[in-house]
Amino acid sequence: DIADDRVLRSRMLGVAVPTVVHEPGMLAYRWVDGVTAYEAIDDHYLPVVDRIVRWASTVLWAPAPADAVTPLACIDFYRAKTYARVGTLPTAWRDRCEKALGLVDWEWLAAGVQPARIHGDLNLSNIIVGPRGAVTGIDWRQDFAGYLRWGDRRYDLAKLLASTVVHWGRARAGDVTPWENGPAVASPGADRKSIRLNS
Repeated sequence: DIADDRVLRSRMLGVAVPTVVHEPGMLAYRWVDGVTAYEAIDDHYLPVVDRIVRWASTVLWAPAPADAVTPLACIDFYRAKTYARVGTLPTAWRDRCEKALGLVDWEWLAAGVQPARIHGDLNLSNIIVGPRGAVTGIDWRQDFAGYLRWGDRRYDLAKLLASTVVHWGRARAGDVTPWENGPAVASPGADRKSIRLNS
């Protein structure tokens, strides 16, 4: 079902994502030349985040009707997803995190929903920057609280911002230390001198 929903969403996302090759229960993308946004920044700095936000604003985040995604759907999505993630932590961390989550005002959080067409996992490792600076999203989320067409635009923005704090490509290998280039990348107008380049 996840693969099938991602195929449906790829049609809705259009040119924001690669063309999908689909067989029942599986999918693959047509090859897109380029590197992840992390590589574009770390290896040969490009003003990637500004470019990604411009791309998302024009190609990805199509506006939705105001009632397309309800605050109740946001509460269900954010609370269920967060508690599920916390449930995978070691016991000592899990107990502390669950205590902190008990303080979250989920209704307040959901009240500012910004319905839009979204990627759903818009972090710098899921964005390909092509040789001429073209941007393409990969590994998009299959739904948002059951909605295929719409989600909360703030979720994409939060994922993008979080990926400037921890390098998600490294986090998959267990390295969750702060990304050294993250603060400069997250700042508007970051220039080459403020980024520590890895040669």
